[in-house]
Amino acid sequence: MKELIKKLLREGLMSELKIKAKDSFKRGVEHILFASKNNPNILYKLGPEEIIRKWTKLFMSNPKLFPKVFKVDKLNSSSRYPSGYYYATVEKLNTQKVEAEWEAMEAALNTEPSTVFIDCLSTEGYFEKIYLNLNDKPKEQNLFKKWVVFLSKVTEYVEANGYNGLDIHRGNFGYDVKGNLKCIDV
Repeated sequence: MKELIKKLLREGLMSELKIKAKDSFKRGVEHILFASKNNPNILYKLGPEEIIRKWTKLFMSNPKLFPKVFKVDKLNSSSRYPSGYYYATVEKLNTQKVEAEWEAMEAALNTEPSTVFIDCLSTEGYFEKIYLNLNDKPKEQNLFKKWVVFLSKVTEYVEANGYNGLDIHRGNFGYDVKGNLKCIDV
């Protein structure tokens, strides 16, 4: 009975991944994301086993900084994806709020926030300089501070866990249903 249940669950997942008209949600260098057709709060992230296992281990070790990982498994051999591909079932985050915040910071900073964030994390005194320059824009100043503090925590965590740093751009962050900012990709 247990094996039958596993088989039915696997077939249900595979039917989601094989749908002809299914658009990938997003694509990374080493993975493909698909939205679940049955659950709007779930994404499937597919990629080579080594890649999937590496980041899922990191994500599962700190769900305060990263989306929840519900399951990791190998795609079955009937999949249209290469043999050895794995999938992870993960929490889908709200990236629209990040887009809006990023645009507000871009307008206030007069440049792409990614560059400024990287400089704040790597150059002594740079955060303070930018923070003071935003004195006449308190809303953006607080937003900027929130992001730098968050990015500092995530960068410290990923570096302590064997990564060379964090890929800082607007598409790699989102908010969970409780309003917590999280990192989607490293």
